[in-house]
Amino acid sequence: MPHYDNKTWTFARGATATIDRDLGFIDTHLFHDIIGTHVCHHLVSTIPFYNAGEASIHIRKVMGTHYKADVKTGFWTAFWRNQRTCKFVEETEGAEGSGVYMYRNLFNREGEAQPQHLAAGKEIKAEKSAMATAMSSSRNLDARRRLSQSAQLRANLPLLAEG
Repeated sequence: MPHYDNKTWTFARGATATIDRDLGFIDTHLFHDIIGTHVCHHLVSTIPFYNAGEASIHIRKVMGTHYKADVKTGFWTAFWRNQRTCKFVEETEGAEGSGVYMYRNLFNREGEAQPQHLAAGKEIKAEKSAMATAMSSSRNLDARRRLSQSAQLRANLPLLAEG
């Protein structure tokens, strides 16, 4: 899923940068299907939960290939995978300056999108201090890499959302 900087973000981009998942009985009966109709919730949060399922069907038709859902992967498996692999966002090589960032990790696992500097074969140690310097200000909108909130908290860096 993409992450946008302040210059690129719009309501529509932010609202559609989410995914519907299946949490089964718990979601349907305890959470009023908010996880299964998450895209709908972000687009039109005023739709009551009891109409969100029907609205989601129509939203899928309108969004077409841009609609994202993962009902095959178990919720907790997807949650675990995201917590392990989505550590920071970085611009994709060749799209620098676009303001669109994609989630990356530092594990260098095959089949996953690799961070630019690791893929180029540079050492991680030098990159960490440069990354920490770039993230030392929550107002640094031009940083090429942005840490997740949990990574910022562990590194005692100011949160990007703080103003």
